[in-house]
Amino acid sequence: MKRRVVKHGSATLTISLPIKWVKKYGIKPGDELDIEEEKGNLIISTSRDVSQVHTAVLDIERLGIIGIRSLCALYRSGCDVIRVKYTNPKTLADIEEWVPQLPGFEIMQQDEASCTLKEVSIPTRTDDVDDIIKRTFLVLMSVAKDVEENVSKPNNYEALRTLCKRDQTINKFCNFCRRILNKKGISRIKDAPMIYYMLESLENLGDEYKYFCKWAADEKVDVNNPRVASTVKETNRLVESFYYLYFKFNDDNARKFQESARAHLAKIEGMHKSKNSQEIVLHDYFARITGQLIQMVGPLLAMRIPEKCMVPDSIA
Repeated sequence: MKRRVVKHGSATLTISLPIKWVKKYGIKPGDELDIEEEKGNLIISTSRDVSQVHTAVLDIERLGIIGIRSLCALYRSGCDVIRVKYTNPKTLADIEEWVPQLPGFEIMQQDEASCTLKEVSIPTRTDDVDDIIKRTFLVLMSVAKDVEENVSKPNNYEALRTLCKRDQTINKFCNFCRRILNKKGISRIKDAPMIYYMLESLENLGDEYKYFCKWAADEKVDVNNPRVASTVKETNRLVESFYYLYFKFNDDNARKFQESARAHLAKIEGMHKSKNSQEIVLHDYFARITGQLIQMVGPLLAMRIPEKCMVPDSIA
């Protein structure tokens, strides 16, 4: 899209706003817009919510195993109304189970063949995304700590099973943040893809702890041995270290984290020589957690390193 620059008076240059964008956000003469300069770009934005209602229709049973995930994807994408079609009453029960993990959404209508989910509360301010990410990290670290405590206790399977439910809180926070990013965006536009990846990764980390707890409880795994305790403790230390690295970035600490994480992963992989099949499976869970943390360093560097290394154009 191009706009011609028009001169008014001796020193004022203006451009027109795209009419489609003006109508979408209800911009009127006299309104104030936010303008940010970023290199050769001027970013014009408004704090107004989009007045247009986005509606989707989902034939959830046709999608089979990815049906619920598709419902979550529509929520994250910013849809305001989602009509879900089904034939099996159990499908409605599955949807009702997932709705608490979609903040701001409720089932407003339902019958034997469909239900309609609508947004009943407005998304939070985009500036709150970092606060929600922090809360997500804190829940994840709390789960990790409780896993560490419970694996050291024999026959503590019900406690491990109970921990699985805590993953729903992580999912809820991650879903909500991704919805905000898609529906309203953030002021740090270039960081949005990296933040989205971080949220996907946090959800994956929560899933791995959940899957581990469920597996250990279902299989009644004997997890009370020094090698396992050491692996769990060191993995949890890495989760906590990444949390501090994310919110208090330091390039030297980033290097140390990557070195520690890779050394820990190599140590876990060396334990695959064990003749105990359950121990091998157990270590695989924490190898995946460690691997995910290693992958999260790249997007974090993309967000933080330019802030530290970029120099003004007049100096370069």
